[in-house]
Amino acid sequence: MDIGEDYDISRGLTLEFTRLPDRIHRWKQWKIHQDGEVMISTFYDPNLGKPVMIDGKVVVEGILAGITYNFWEKWYNVIRCYDRDFEFKGYYTDIITPVQKTWTLVTSTDLFLDFFMYPDGTWTVQDEDEFETAIAEGLMDDGIIKHARDALEEVMDRAKSNDWPPECVKRIPSDPLRELKHVKRLGLMEG
Repeated sequence: MDIGEDYDISRGLTLEFTRLPDRIHRWKQWKIHQDGEVMISTFYDPNLGKPVMIDGKVVVEGILAGITYNFWEKWYNVIRCYDRDFEFKGYYTDIITPVQKTWTLVTSTDLFLDFFMYPDGTWTVQDEDEFETAIAEGLMDDGIIKHARDALEEVMDRAKSNDWPPECVKRIPSDPLRELKHVKRLGLMEG
């Protein structure tokens, strides 16, 4: 990857999500903000293996660009999803264990449940069947199950109150398209 002076090693990240029981997914991302609440990074994946499907409909196909909001103390993240033309497609929320971070690696475990909010504010819960199967297979203990259910309930309650996504998702970055175009130019891809 020849990215010259635009590349700052302190901002290059790998997000590593474990999907129980033992699948690991890695994404290269570019950190744009970090504080005591959240770490925000951008990504551009020109080789999206399979389309992002919500309720049986293709939301994004071929290329996925986004801004990821990983909260230190929450059992979810939020991804602002964009297509190949940087058209905003919605907010994708993974129910996950709270993230852990080293210098350039962010890790978490995907707890199966997903929440998607369209740009018009309508929303849907995804993969409840996968969550129930994981419970039946003993992949999560009672504490993890409770945290996952509580996290989804928090997200749904906030959506019902027109308080979703969190304020920092709406506010940072001030120019999301500039950040997405920058990460595309850097050529960071799935790791």
